[in-house]
Amino acid sequence: MTETEFLKSYDITKYDRPSVTSDIVVFGFQNEEEQSYRQDQKKTLSLLLIKRGGYPFKDKWALPGGFVQKGEKIEQCAFRELKEETGIVPTNLMDIGTYSAYKRDPRGWVISNAFVSLVDEDSVKAVASDDAKEALWFNVEYSKKKNGEYLLELTSGKIKIKTTLVFVKEKFGRTEFHIKDNSDLAFDHAQIIAEAVFIL
Repeated sequence: MTETEFLKSYDITKYDRPSVTSDIVVFGFQNEEEQSYRQDQKKTLSLLLIKRGGYPFKDKWALPGGFVQKGEKIEQCAFRELKEETGIVPTNLMDIGTYSAYKRDPRGWVISNAFVSLVDEDSVKAVASDDAKEALWFNVEYSKKKNGEYLLELTSGKIKIKTTLVFVKEKFGRTEFHIKDNSDLAFDHAQIIAEAVFIL
């Protein structure tokens, strides 16, 4: 049998296939003048989130992202989804990992490839569109508690999101964050954000 004959008779439906998405962690940097004798500038870190317009997790805050379309590369999906949902066209994307826990999405088996993009917050204005109801910049605070847990705090005006995470050592030696409590962020996006902050 030749390879051509093999491929003609091959049935790819014998194996379960996941859906694939891209999620983008967009960090914005800006300078804030501090009132001090040195007049130093303090770098502050911001994160762009969208409010979901539909189920699942309707009205919850989430990272921009969506499903990879047929014939589309994962990176192309990330650029497209970010532009469609926020109006931002990133100049860079850095791949930070694949998220493949079986129940990470209540709709079914969905694997996400996560990216980080760094933008000048003052140079872009995020505008929600497509299936995003709202797009806002959140201030990011990240701290380690005395018991070894990590607290991720996101604030935008009166909106405050707090998530507690723990470091867990998985098989094959990988250590990753697991979400201990989370009520305002969709999917496993708290884990993705925490790991993006951690490697930044």
